[in-house]
Amino acid sequence: MKNTIKNILIYLAGFITAIILGAIIGISGNVSDNTTQRQGLTIFQEEGNPINETQFKVFQVLEPNLALANGKGTGMTSVFTGITVLLIADEGKYFYNDEVIEFSSNPNQAGSFQYESQSGRRTVPVIRIKWYAK
Repeated sequence: MKNTIKNILIYLAGFITAIILGAIIGISGNVSDNTTQRQGLTIFQEEGNPINETQFKVFQVLEPNLALANGKGTGMTSVFTGITVLLIADEGKYFYNDEVIEFSSNPNQAGSFQYESQSGRRTVPVIRIKWYAK
């Protein structure tokens, strides 16, 4: 009789341990490096309006494939003081500070991104960059 109770307790302990380990693995699996899961980021179902700038300079890399950048603006100036955007690169492509990204035509807005800055809450458009191997 003692062996039967002991075996049942061992079985229950193993069963409970399996449930706890399954929950831990499930939770850690949901904490992935998925760009679209970032807080404050909304990706549109369809591309939005074009953004009226074709050159952007990265001023802050948030993650290897996510960066805040300023547009160059209009005119002959070499200073990037135009619209602020969040750039999203394809998996495996990375940004670096002061990198200049140039588009052949005006990119379309792919979403919006909200974040806190020293001047308060900001909302900026998102540009998704598709890099093609040549």
